[in-house]
Amino acid sequence: MSSCITASFGFDIDFIFRRLKEDNVKRLICLGVKVDAQNWARVEKSFSLVKHYCEAVRIHCSLESISPGSIVREIRSILASELENCESLELFLTGGPRILVIGSLLAAISLPETLSTRINVRVEGEAFEAILKFNTGTLKQYLSLDDISKRIVEATVDPKRVSNIIRETNLPKSTVYRRIERLTASRILEKKDEKVYVAEENLRKLIDIIRG
Repeated sequence: MSSCITASFGFDIDFIFRRLKEDNVKRLICLGVKVDAQNWARVEKSFSLVKHYCEAVRIHCSLESISPGSIVREIRSILASELENCESLELFLTGGPRILVIGSLLAAISLPETLSTRINVRVEGEAFEAILKFNTGTLKQYLSLDDISKRIVEATVDPKRVSNIIRETNLPKSTVYRRIERLTASRILEKKDEKVYVAEENLRKLIDIIRG
């Protein structure tokens, strides 16, 4: 459940309405790219319908105009400001132009770790039923791993004995032992009952998405 949502926004309001009806949302910030007056008028017209609904169900909502030339910087500022009002934030990236979607994701990832770990991304299929959800801080953590660490982490989504990890990754025994010690020290992996596994649920979920 997410009480605070920041959403990429364009002309199609169906995605927003569907999302708002799922949870007890208290705060919605829509991000729109202001290309020119005519384009922005269309965005505002679409948002007026969303605002009317939000007012009826007592959801605070607003529309933020984003300049095409400074998308990441402006959204970084908005996300940081929103996290002053919310313990966590959902970044809903189903609507709006592609440059706004990618810019929003880059903004979330580039925030300091203390903020990025409080942002959860959600993307839905536009013409089919599918949902991707992941934590941006967890994505940063995964991307910071080298190839060997990634292979070991991906092999330990489910608890495994070290011998099975060596067999599955096809890495040298000494390399696997050293790397497991390092990943355990950094709290990415945990050991219990002679088995090794990924410590954080968010990282397990992300790896499941990556592996399909």
